[in-house]
Amino acid sequence: INRKDQEEKADQIQLMGEIYNKATRVLVWLGEDTNGEAELALNRIRSIALAEDNLPSSRTRGGAQ
Repeated sequence: INRKDQEEKADQIQLMGEIYNKATRVLVWLGEDTNGEAELALNRIRSIALAEDNLPSSRTRGGAQ
């Protein structure tokens, strides 16, 4: 959320309840990116999420859900 853009901030905050309610997992970056680590961290998170999406589900592996 761009905290300096009040319109964007208001729109995003309204969506947060729905996002958290429907999410199976939530990752949050808090704070400023003073040394460029946010982009690296978010890229790593995306890579992990994509890898997990490609894993067989517990149903496929015979587990209960």
